[in-house]
Amino acid sequence: MGSTGRPGTGVRPERVPRSLRPVVLAVVLAVLAAVVPGLVGSTSDAATKRSITISRTLSASSALTGDAIRVSGHVSLGRTGSVIALQRYVGGRWTTYTRSRLTSGRAYHFTVVRTVASVRKYRVYSPTDSYRKAAATHSFTLSFVACTPLTKPANGTAAWFARPYSRTTSPIATQLSRLFCSAANGSTVDVGMYFIRGGSGQKDANVILTALQRVHRYRAVKVRIVMEGRLYRPGAALAPSLTELKKFATVRLCNLGCHNERYASEAKGAIMHHKFVAISDMRWSRTVDPAVVVSSANWSQSQLRYKWQSAVLDYNDPALFQHLDTEYRVLDTCSVSGCAAWAATVARLAIAPAYALSESDRLWHDADSTWRQGTAGRGISVAMSPWLKRDMVATRLRKYTCTPEHHTVRVGHMFLTSARTSVIAALSDLRQRGCVVQVVLGLPDESVQSSGIRALREVGLRPYCTARVHDKIILLDAVRVADGRPDQVVLMGSQSLGKTALRGNDEEILAISTAAATGASVTTNTGLWNAFNKQWWAIHDAGKGCPA
Repeated sequence: MGSTGRPGTGVRPERVPRSLRPVVLAVVLAVLAAVVPGLVGSTSDAATKRSITISRTLSASSALTGDAIRVSGHVSLGRTGSVIALQRYVGGRWTTYTRSRLTSGRAYHFTVVRTVASVRKYRVYSPTDSYRKAAATHSFTLSFVACTPLTKPANGTAAWFARPYSRTTSPIATQLSRLFCSAANGSTVDVGMYFIRGGSGQKDANVILTALQRVHRYRAVKVRIVMEGRLYRPGAALAPSLTELKKFATVRLCNLGCHNERYASEAKGAIMHHKFVAISDMRWSRTVDPAVVVSSANWSQSQLRYKWQSAVLDYNDPALFQHLDTEYRVLDTCSVSGCAAWAATVARLAIAPAYALSESDRLWHDADSTWRQGTAGRGISVAMSPWLKRDMVATRLRKYTCTPEHHTVRVGHMFLTSARTSVIAALSDLRQRGCVVQVVLGLPDESVQSSGIRALREVGLRPYCTARVHDKIILLDAVRVADGRPDQVVLMGSQSLGKTALRGNDEEILAISTAAATGASVTTNTGLWNAFNKQWWAIHDAGKGCPA
């Protein structure tokens, strides 16, 4: 009689023969697996794991350093929250760069940002889990191209200076390149420049141009340039540079100046001599934050590396940006359609009447020749030439007198000619009012430049001469006649102190004043004055005096 092997019966259960034990175990496991799915794993689960696929989309395959490349896609099978990795191929093996988790739609997103230039292979990798096999995309390459950004100026402005014979890249070139590398996606960079020379032997200028090329390519920055056309005629030394500039910029040329139509048939005449940059939007703020630069330097190796030069950056000053942006529009219109077409542009774009042009004997100029103020409280203004009725520099100088505490007038200019009689007279008047007037000029290489030295001596001033001066600086620490307030003023920009610069050229002069500033801008402008004063003394101390 068989036994059930129940406990407490005293009957021993029958043993399963050793040879049948594997078969019985397999049957039991199969029954358990059918009744309770997932209770039994290992061997059978490995055989039932499913293969998956991973899609992959790149926002770009290359970007500038500091910019982001987005890697996204979907996994064909996966639970929300499952880990997925972006891996990088380094040293002969794949290593995890970063991890993420799948969304409810089995989607993933990675952001790759590199601060140093690099070219690396990447892949998206999904590790194995309880029901999926491991999978990876094909490898792909991400490239990051160097473009070092500029640190946002803490007080809204900055001054940069170049000095001759430096063995390193000009600070103006370095800072301009970094400024351009900080331009916002889709912004516009407008450049008014007498000339630009890139290519072989132009290391410093190429630093600037490379940055412009890269933000144009990778951030869709629109670059627009206007220059003096007579320098780029076929066969001219600068003609090859024009071809290269047109690869990434819209280039306009004004022959013998943009505002001038009277010099069209003359060998020499006025010139488009501006040296400014206006950037519509920077990356330093989530809101629109423009920036402008006014400088004495053209973009070439000889100008940036071997001359005394200065530049001022003014950040997030919408009013000053508008003045220079409008000036670029004027130059562009005059170069393409003639200045007479500007009136229609003013009407079409509802531009303020203050920007209207007047014409006199085929010379166009601002109908309202005045200093245009920047944003209130910044203490910065700009004036544009040509001027017909008055000398804006002389007019500014006549607004000051001196006291024992405030009696400094310093001029550091490429040249001053006898044709600027108003400026010479104003400097003489300041001397008679108790000011200490000091003038440093470049070594004269033309008789017209020597005439200015003689004219200064005739009114009792003793100019000093230094080689390689291309700067255009006037400094005052004096008292305003109108209200008796002390003021420290910097006048700088593109305009030399010659007749054509006043009456014919396209030029800009920036004025930075402490008395016109409020709040923190007073301290900022004082710092700018001190920086320019240091530059002036460096120019002075490098000189050997003027020839007799």
